[in-house]
Amino acid sequence: WTNYHATGTCEAAPPLALRRGDAEGGRDEIAIAAKSVQDWLAQAETAKRRVRPLGAGWSPSNVNISSQSWLLHTRRFNRCFRIGAADVRPGIDAGALMLVEAGALVDEVSDKFEEQGRSLWTSGAGNGQTFAGASATGTHGSMIARGGIQDHIRALQIVTPGGIHWIEPSAGVMSDVFIAATGSAAVRDDDVFAAAQLPVGSLGIVTALVVESVPKFLVRPIQNLRKVDCAALDWLSVGDFRRFSAAYALDQDPDFVQMIVNPYKPFKRPAML
Repeated sequence: WTNYHATGTCEAAPPLALRRGDAEGGRDEIAIAAKSVQDWLAQAETAKRRVRPLGAGWSPSNVNISSQSWLLHTRRFNRCFRIGAADVRPGIDAGALMLVEAGALVDEVSDKFEEQGRSLWTSGAGNGQTFAGASATGTHGSMIARGGIQDHIRALQIVTPGGIHWIEPSAGVMSDVFIAATGSAAVRDDDVFAAAQLPVGSLGIVTALVVESVPKFLVRPIQNLRKVDCAALDWLSVGDFRRFSAAYALDQDPDFVQMIVNPYKPFKRPAML
């Protein structure tokens, strides 16, 4: 296995490739995959081997490379499914949600939402990561008023040698019938859910996610070269983005602000805004 940027290669670890199936319903396919992963984890436990899940290999870090581990390739487990009104608990907007297999890229999830006239509200600077991997490692967002990409997750399935767990906030999201059909046991707990949104691989193998969206929207990008007054740094440091935007772009709340400066002459040379 070689990561996307070809900065690291692992040759000795035996892999298991989790692939998309052809089941008609998402819950059926996820149930089959989760059971396969659980069986594989049991074999690894018997063999006394650590395991490492692999997504798109987007990170240039070699954190996943371990010749003494067993590797789980998830990239080809990448189907996305619409969610019906009967699949969610009362008061939940099923049209805003999508069931996503763990190997789907941020780009693929975004494309599927766009087909429905919807959108993720934020992503990082790249979209080649798996959604599960980007969430698990705390990938940043780019919207001032919203959190990172993991904040899109409303529920997720995690597999361990001892069980298949469907984790949600205490208020619940998916129906009990839906959860049972995925082969999971429901865990509705706010603290456990918060931990599972950004688990860094420590709780088990994430096999599926329920991802939330918003109606598709348009962002107007404004780029310019401007000399920036030193006082503007104080506005940014205290989060007064409206004041910065009014001075250098539009007099309205910005979705995103970035300033790139020449570090040797930050106030004598124009900054890219």
